[in-house]
Amino acid sequence: MTTKTYVAIVLPLKPRMGRKTANKVLAVIWIMAFLISIPNIMYSTIFSYRYPDNEIRTVCILVWPDGIAGISFADYL
Repeated sequence: MTTKTYVAIVLPLKPRMGRKTANKVLAVIWIMAFLISIPNIMYSTIFSYRYPDNEIRTVCILVWPDGIAGISFADYL
């Protein structure tokens, strides 16, 4: 029986991470998520299209410095 199995079976309710450590981990996760989303915030552009039936649709499209999303090399970085 490994140590992890022993701890999971014998001490299932013993806290494994303190409150301060958990808060630090959550803060790092939120900061990393914000940093990863910055390029999407910077390069999002709103376009309005008028269709033949006079309906106007507004869409948000990513326009990278080297082209639109889908054909841009920046999509794969």
